[in-house]
Amino acid sequence: MAELKGAALAAHEKKLAQIEADKGGKKLPGFSSAGTHPHTSLKDRILAVPICPKSQIRGKMVAGHYEAPDIMPGDENCQLAGGRWYLECEAKGHDPYWTTWRRVVTVSVDKLDEAGDLVPIEKRVVRTSRVLNVTSVSPSVRIGSGGAVRWKKRYFGYKEISDFGYSLVCDFSRCQLPVNFIVDNYGGFCGKQHLAMSAANDRGKIVTRVDQVDKYADDKKEAIQDRRTRELREAMDAVMGNNEL
Repeated sequence: MAELKGAALAAHEKKLAQIEADKGGKKLPGFSSAGTHPHTSLKDRILAVPICPKSQIRGKMVAGHYEAPDIMPGDENCQLAGGRWYLECEAKGHDPYWTTWRRVVTVSVDKLDEAGDLVPIEKRVVRTSRVLNVTSVSPSVRIGSGGAVRWKKRYFGYKEISDFGYSLVCDFSRCQLPVNFIVDNYGGFCGKQHLAMSAANDRGKIVTRVDQVDKYADDKKEAIQDRRTRELREAMDAVMGNNEL
């Protein structure tokens, strides 16, 4: 890596320390589907998003017509206030960054009756689970000139998932693999392949696809592979500059 000094060196070391700390963090529910869409190379940052739980109060259909819900005192939707509503929402204890899912299940327990027999008794119980609200925002320079993530954090209350104890995930679209390295001022990635493909997309470069390479003659396959490797290397070098992973 090119020599870093002063604030740049301190910022880089802080990011490396964050990667090490994140390795012991919680993993987001779900799985990576980047392997299913290997040529979708847009960058996507997974961020925590505030949603006022009171905004989810819904009405219902009764006898064919919509019946509005009863909004009781304290159930006002904080989002209607606009501006930095999420700060007031947190102050009220609404917990906007988390959703609590409630479901009713039937369980069976056995109980001895007066005759000494085991009798199954069914009862309905409530199960709850708390899930972090997340969404993806593209930091690509081709969307919002690369400022979408900063804009969402500054004006809409979006936060890094690491602020809630979750490990950072790759900035490649649909990839939820852990971040293994961070390129200063560009993003965090699980590997060089996803970095190179994202860099090519940012530069508007078309990368040769190899999913149909088996249809070509044997003497063409190696040339196609080499061309793709060269295209990805050029894209990554443009992002890295004088730096090396």
